[in-house]
Amino acid sequence: MNAPIEVLIDCDRPLEARALVASFPISLRMSAGAGATLAIVGGGDWPSRGIAAIGNGARRVLVLEPVPVHEDEARRLAEAVRASNARLVLAEATGGHPAIQELRTSLHDDATVVIVTGHAARPVHELVFAEVRITRALGVHITQTAPLGRSEWAAAGTLSAQLNGKDIALQFNATQSDAPEPGYEVHVLGAGHAGLLRLSAANVARPATVQWADAEGRHGTPDRFEAPFRSALQRLLTYATAETNDVVEDWLGDVAVARALAARA
Repeated sequence: MNAPIEVLIDCDRPLEARALVASFPISLRMSAGAGATLAIVGGGDWPSRGIAAIGNGARRVLVLEPVPVHEDEARRLAEAVRASNARLVLAEATGGHPAIQELRTSLHDDATVVIVTGHAARPVHELVFAEVRITRALGVHITQTAPLGRSEWAAAGTLSAQLNGKDIALQFNATQSDAPEPGYEVHVLGAGHAGLLRLSAANVARPATVQWADAEGRHGTPDRFEAPFRSALQRLLTYATAETNDVVEDWLGDVAVARALAARA
């Protein structure tokens, strides 16, 4: 029998983190600090919490829903991860959903338009950031960062972007709304084909839908009920090698892009 993995929880969502740990059918044991090899951190000072956990021996660090912080702080955490040969995973309720990868693998090379829409009871700039993270997970590279059309409750516009090295049109629509079933939709359009992804806006095991249609008919994958945070912890526990060292730089780049897109003219 394998020895229990000691887990340190140091975040502003401790009940959610404990429920996440309890959902795994492996031997995880809560730790008070030193001796924990796995740390779940979060909150406005998540980089310093992650650095402290690594200093106490953690070699796997999960950041629950990282919020924007000063670039230097995030980069210090990235350096601590590299220096200790640790592993860092950012757990995000939208951009980290495993269903996004399913849509990505079904994309055709001749896709020309990607449309991302989102509505939830969240500030517009947060919705725009989530949409930027979704597009990155799809492999879309935003090449234009002019501000979107803005109102107090919404932002929308068409941007220049690239997918698989080819120019495409990327449309963003973000609306702060109390409408039921908050979430995001991604439409991918090309010559003779179309893809659709529906995601919840929360870290819940609600079904995520991936469908696409082409000359052979309509296709789809089984609905994914996996909660994004759980999927992120699964990656952290399963993979022996570190994710790309660019994970923090990519995240910081997306923060800057979203800030520019959501700026009020």
